[in-house]
This record gives sequence, structure tokens and C-alpha cells, in this order.
Amino acid sequence: AAQPTTVAVDAAVSATLEFASPAPNPVRGRARFAFALPRAGRARLEVFDLAGRRVVTLADQALAPGRYVRGWDLADDSGRRVAAGVYLATLGVGAERVTRRLVVVP
Repeated sequence: AAQPTTVAVDAAVSATLEFASPAPNPVRGRARFAFALPRAGRARLEVFDLAGRRVVTLADQALAPGRYVRGWDLADDSGRRVAAGVYLATLGVGAERVTRRLVVVP
């Protein structure tokens, strides 16, 4: 599977961790996750199935404050396309965690 990319977006950032709803949702081919960090920190963006199993890690790196967009091609960590269903995307920075729901359709 293609490696996900992170793109910094030059824009003002709020004082709190922001994690927008995935787009598009439901998704068929590729999902986008937009988030903003109010301060530098190690960001971890993961997708889990409803049983709590991690499907893929999309980010696990130190990032500067700012806005970012991370893409996902709907492949798991092994490169296999995930099954249709409901998934939970979790963004964690320090002690803060935000979770968004994502529906993958066939």
C-alpha cells in the first residue's frame, strides 16, 4: 500500500486539539483526516475496528504546532484493503484523545 502522507497547512491554530470528521464519510476509496495541534507534540493517529483491534497506524511522529491532513487508502498495516464496516479513528497527542467514526462502504 502507498505510504500515507502528512501535509502541513499554513493557517491559524486554536488553543485546543482539533480533529475534524473524516472526509468523505462514508468512504469508498480514500479518506482524509484533518487535524490541528495547538502545540508541538507526538501525534498518533490510528484506526480501530469496533472490536478495538488496531487496523492501521497513520501517524506516530513528533509534529510542530499547525494544521495537518493525513490520507488513508483504506489498507491495513499489512497492505490489505479493510472490509466494509464502521471504524474508529483516534488522534492522540499527550494525554488528549479525540475519536471520530468512519464508515467504509464496498
